[in-house]
Parts: sequence; C-alpha cells; structure tokens
Amino acid sequence: MPKKLILIAGLPVFVALAAALPIKAGAGQPDIPFAENKSISLPIDCTPGTDCWLPNYVDADPGAGASDYTGGVRTYDGHKGVDFAIRDRRARARGVSVRAAAAGVVMAIRDDMPDINFKLLKPKALKGKECGNAVVVRHDADWRTQYCHMREGSIRVRKGQRIKAGTRLGLVGLSGKSEFPHLHFMIFYKGVQVDPFTGRSIKTGDKVGPPLWQAAARARLPYRATNIYHAGFSAEKPRFIAARRGDYRSDKLASPVKTLFVWMDIFGIHNADRLTLRLFGPDGTQQAERRVNMKLKKPRARQFLQFGFKHPRGTWPAGAYRGEMILSRQLSDGLKTYRASRRVTIN
Repeated sequence: MPKKLILIAGLPVFVALAAALPIKAGAGQPDIPFAENKSISLPIDCTPGTDCWLPNYVDADPGAGASDYTGGVRTYDGHKGVDFAIRDRRARARGVSVRAAAAGVVMAIRDDMPDINFKLLKPKALKGKECGNAVVVRHDADWRTQYCHMREGSIRVRKGQRIKAGTRLGLVGLSGKSEFPHLHFMIFYKGVQVDPFTGRSIKTGDKVGPPLWQAAARARLPYRATNIYHAGFSAEKPRFIAARRGDYRSDKLASPVKTLFVWMDIFGIHNADRLTLRLFGPDGTQQAERRVNMKLKKPRARQFLQFGFKHPRGTWPAGAYRGEMILSRQLSDGLKTYRASRRVTIN
C-alpha cells in the first residue's frame, strides 16, 4: 500500500482518501485546542473576486433540491463543500497555495494523482478517490477540515504533523473529480459536513455551531450570485478549452486584426439574463455594441461566451481598445448588474 493513502474512518466514500486500512479517528493523537468560537481562516492564498472566485457553495438543502446558504442557486444537489476556483491552468502552473484553516494535526494525505479533467478518465480510475490529492486536518475530537483537488506532488505536510493556522499545505490543482483548477474545502463535525457560512449540518440542517469564518475571512467572502471572472481579447475565434488553459491572456495583439474577438467565462448565469458588450476604440469612442438575451433551461455554474467584431474598413487600426461587459438580471426588488472590463493593444 502506498504510504500516503489513508482512509479516515467514519467519512463517506466520496471524501475518503483511499480504500486502505482504516484507522480510528484521533487514535494516538492528543487533542488540539480549537478556539471556543470554532473560527477558521481563508484556506487559500488569493483575493476572492479578483484572482479567485466561489463558483459553488455548500448545498444547504438536506433534501433532494439544491440551494446555497442564501437561498440562491450557486450550488448543486449534494455539494458538500465550498469551491475556490482560480482563473485558469496557467495560474495553477504558477502555483496558488492552500493553507490550513485552523491549527491541528495532519490525519491523512494523498499526493500521487494526476492533474487532469476527470471527464478524460475512466470512471473506475476515480472510485473512492474523487477528492483527488488532498489533506485532512484534525482540529479537536469533533472537528476536521479537508482540502481536495490539490496539485500532484505539491503537498508539503506529513501525516501526524502538528500545524498552525495558515500553514502551507500544498497548491491548488486539478486532481480527482474536477473539471477546472479549484480547491474544494470541507469542514466536518463528528463526521458530517458543515456549512461554514451558517454552522449548520448539511445532513439535517441543524445548527452545530456558529458561522465558522473568522471576521477577517468573512469580510473577504461577500456573496456573489454571478462573476464575470475570466475575459479577454483574441485575433482568432477563441475556444473555451484554450481560454481555460490560459492561451488568451496576452494584452497585446499583432496587426493586422480583421476580426477582434471578445470572450468571457461567467460563473452563475441565469435564464433571461441580458448581456451587453461594448467595444471602445483608441480615442475612447464606442465602436460597436452587442446585446444577447440568455435562453437557458436552468442556471449554469459556468458559461463561456465569445463575440467577434469586424472593422468596416477591413482591419482594426493600431491602438488601445477596451471591452465593457455588463450582465443584467431582473429581480423582484429591481435590476441587478454585474460588470467587467478588459483592455488590449493592437500593435
């Protein structure tokens, strides 16, 4: 048996790190003081809303439906943790650190699974290993945290090691049952997942503690129903696979450019959302505008969109251009808008 494959007794198969010999939770390990308020810090080195985003929250509905802690739809049925997504695979390659959310003892790790979209693997390759490369930390007799989908070979802690809050555990990856680079973060109370935004058990909905985020961490996690999290320009028709790989990150394009493409990736897009895209030229005047009304059967966790603009005289002149993206949603209490902008220079 590989040294780093350990099954934590009492955890569901989905979050078990491997089907190896079980160990009694906490056996031979002294209690680690866990603050009375059970507060946790941000488990990732990033600025939410700027270079990382929360595409999925815990499913707060213990039944067959799905809703996040606000009653919104930024989750799916049975989602047991909070996802922290980074921009693309290029950001993953540079490295984004995963940090311990609280002091504790490392109970288990796995660090030998490849970083690959799970849809390219056979289902049996992930059976019992959906969490991918991971770390489990025990905080006291009842509380644990788990960190999933980490980068292969990046884990920097060892089983049995005492660690402090903020200790670097490894890097965000694409291992296990994952389609995009992100950290899937879970917190457990007596073996059952808890929503850190509410302190409620996701199995029963009962409150088992206070909201768990430290004040400083919570302030960095305002709820965002939608994020235009990734966008840019391209001189060729952009493909979502290449965009999510990080191929269109350059802010410079070489002339001649006949069609100037603007693309974007959006977390949390709904039916009837209106997307307005405006293109501004080097002199600041609006060059073009496109409006689209989304027609969806249900909200989508992630949507890639691209639009091409041709210049009436054949090629776009050299200079700096700006794309402005506005997503509008009509709610019962009024119109909600989400904005983003990107710049590019044609040389």
